[in-house]
Amino acid sequence: MKWLKVISFIAVGIIIFLGGYFTGSINNKVASTEIHIGYKNSNNPDLIDYSTIFTNIKNQDIIDNFLIIF
Repeated sequence: MKWLKVISFIAVGIIIFLGGYFTGSINNKVASTEIHIGYKNSNNPDLIDYSTIFTNIKNQDIIDNFLIIF
C-alpha cells in the first residue's frame, strides 16, 4: 500500500511536469527578451543601424551572458 502511494505521487508529478512543459513550449513562440546591437548611421546621426538582434528563443545563452555582464 505504501509503494502504491509513492508510485502514484511520482506519476502525478511527472504528469504535472509534462503538462507544464508542453504548455510552455506551445505558448512560448514570441520573444520576451531582445537585445539589439547597432551603430549610428553615418548619413543620419539620429538613426541607428542594428546589425545584430538576439532573442531569447534562438540565443538564450547569449542573452543570459549579456545580462550578467551588463
